Amino acid sequence: MVPQQDRILQSACLVQGQLVCFYLNDGVCELCLIDPRHSRSCPIPLPDPYGTITLLSEIPLNIRSGSPFLFFQFQSFQFPPCILRLSVTARKVEPLQKIASHASFCVEKVAIAARD
Repeated sequence: MVPQQDRILQSACLVQGQLVCFYLNDGVCELCLIDPRHSRSCPIPLPDPYGTITLLSEIPLNIRSGSPFLFFQFQSFQFPPCILRLSVTARKVEPLQKIASHASFCVEKVAIAARD
C-alpha cells in the first residue's frame, strides 16, 4: 500500500517486487522506490532535480519480465533528452548512452554579408 502524501502520484509499476513510483511535487518530477513488504520509501536521485520524466508505459519493453531495470525518458534545461535506466537492485539511475558534457559544445557567432 502506498501511503498518502502531499505530492501527486503520476504512475507506479512493480519491478522485481519493488514498487517504482513517479511523483509530481510542486512542478518537479520525483522518483521513489517503495518496498511493499515493509512500506519503506527510498527516494532515487535524478540527474537534474528540475527535470521532467516521460514514462515509457506505452512501450511494452520498458519492463522485461524478471529484469531489475526500468527505462524512462528524462530531460531538463541543463540535461538533454535521453533514456535513463533505473536499477532497482542498485537503487540508482544511469543513462543508456554516455551524454556529452556542455564543455564539448562550441558555439560561435559568424557574421555573413548579405548580397542585397
